[in-house]
Amino acid sequence: MVKNKKTKVVHILWSFGNGGMENIVKSLLIPQNKNYQSSLILVNEDEDKNATKDIPAEIISRINRKRGSKNIIQILKLLITIISFRPDIIHIHYFDLIKWINPLKKIINFKIVITIHGMSDYNKSIKHCDAVVFVSHEHQ
Repeated sequence: MVKNKKTKVVHILWSFGNGGMENIVKSLLIPQNKNYQSSLILVNEDEDKNATKDIPAEIISRINRKRGSKNIIQILKLLITIISFRPDIIHIHYFDLIKWINPLKKIINFKIVITIHGMSDYNKSIKHCDAVVFVSHEHQ
């Protein structure tokens, strides 16, 4: 008998505070679904520990990059972390992450899903996303 393969979803956020975006991600992480295996990558060291306390520690990977840092080592650490997960889907909320993760699509096959939160959250790099989620009909 062949087991069904779980879809691996990686959510990537620059930082984790206590806002709407984080609540969306938290609701997608908890509880774990039998069809999905979710993980969270926090790029920057900005983290509200109260906001992440409900998320199982074993599904969070921290890059611990200083906000605004140009240190390429931290970006390489992010890319290596993504490769180690071998995700089927990467869920992001920021267009500036697309330029870093899109080249990996040629190495490992995954889909990029972006959630749009604001009226000014549009960028031509959206063409590299496989799906776009809007938080309201107005945004769409």
